[in-house]
Amino acid sequence: MGEIGYDVPEIRVAMILATSYNMHQIAQRIGRTLRKTAGKDTALIYTIYLSHTQAILVEGLNFLYQNM
Repeated sequence: MGEIGYDVPEIRVAMILATSYNMHQIAQRIGRTLRKTAGKDTALIYTIYLSHTQAILVEGLNFLYQNM
C-alpha cells in the first residue's frame, strides 16, 4: 500500500514487507509513515525483505486482510 499514494500520516508503526530492494519504493513507503500530524513526534518502521516469496506474501496478506 505504501507506494500507491495513500496519505496516512496518523500511522505510528509500519511493517513494510518488500520483495525487492527498490530504493525508490522503500523511500515512498517510509515517507508515507513519517509524515507529520498533530500529536505525532515519532514513527517506528520495520522493513522486512523477502525474496522468492511474492505469491506466498500476497496469499498471506489476503488472509490477514480478510481476518481483521
